[in-house]
Amino acid sequence: MLDTTLQSQDTQRTGFLKRLRRRRYFSATALCLAAALLVLFTCVALLLARSSAVELQGLEGATSFARLARGTAATLTIVIVLAAIQLRSLVRLRSNYERQLTTQAAILKTVVDEIPTSVALWDRELRYRLVNKAFERWRGRDREDVIGRTVAEVVGPEEFALSKPWIDRALNGENVTYEKQYDRSAVRRVSASYSPLVAEDGSVIGIVAMAHDITTHHRERERLLQLSERDSLTGLLNRLAFEEWIADACRENGGRDLAVLYIDLDNFKPVNDEFGHTVGDLVLGEFAKRLSAVVRPTDAIARLGGDEFAIALPGVRCVADAEMIAQKVVAEAGRPMQVDGRTIQIGASVGVAVDATRERDGGRGLIKRADEMLYGAKRSGRGRVCSQAE
Repeated sequence: MLDTTLQSQDTQRTGFLKRLRRRRYFSATALCLAAALLVLFTCVALLLARSSAVELQGLEGATSFARLARGTAATLTIVIVLAAIQLRSLVRLRSNYERQLTTQAAILKTVVDEIPTSVALWDRELRYRLVNKAFERWRGRDREDVIGRTVAEVVGPEEFALSKPWIDRALNGENVTYEKQYDRSAVRRVSASYSPLVAEDGSVIGIVAMAHDITTHHRERERLLQLSERDSLTGLLNRLAFEEWIADACRENGGRDLAVLYIDLDNFKPVNDEFGHTVGDLVLGEFAKRLSAVVRPTDAIARLGGDEFAIALPGVRCVADAEMIAQKVVAEAGRPMQVDGRTIQIGASVGVAVDATRERDGGRGLIKRADEMLYGAKRSGRGRVCSQAE
């Protein structure tokens, strides 16, 4: 919108200059014709006067010259009047145009200043020619300190280097939009857009740069993404995110050296029944913390729903290594918990499955095998670990 307005103003200026040149051309042509007529009239009059003077002599010759003088003066007067009319018309036209430009510039400045988005205009050499109030607030610099400086001088070489590829695309006539992140600023993330400013002949003469603060929007988007991927109670991955994590791991190396522990809490239902769901939720949160202490940062932990959890272990080459982690999980679950002034005793059973290359289905078969091993552990008396033979 802004670059269209600027281009429109430039078009109006160009149109005025064309009209002004045409008026000057016509004025000059009219004056030249008038002068030519004056010279021609003078020459003819002189010839006639000379002939008359020879014939009439004396008083009649003087009278002829007087008439010639009056005719010449009248013609000259007409030429001067025409020139004055043309000059007055040109001055009036220029004055009206200058008033229009001044009014349009004032309106444009007011509109641009009231835009909450940061706006800047760069010329072809990437020097600032216009900035608005939002730009001043964002950069913490007055426009007098910015106008005439280059983009690199104002934003710094590091930020300029990151923006340069997008700037080059805009200078080549392309409208571009991208996001920029700032670590040491109240505005943490902006959406930047560059629009080429195109002259009447089609050449790019500058760029209209706009930056919109999307910090709040980005935080909300991150929050919603967190909610979509995380279990709201424990902060662990939810089932969907866990399955996507497994699928990504399978795409990277085909699921080789990947193990899954499928965990179900023992004696958790009596805790809910006796102490209520509030205490039950606290127990689940405490168990999630203990799981996080058992695994590596590269492992993935999820609450699949209810009292079921899962752990993905990349880089595990044998069942024994996975079983060792599973035994630690069982031990952590069996330690008494101090929750809401009560001592709570629960346990856990774990099913272990390794090597997702068997099914080649993005890890779904691996999770299913771990679930089947879990039921085997439950049937064996709870508090057990059950795994597939390699």
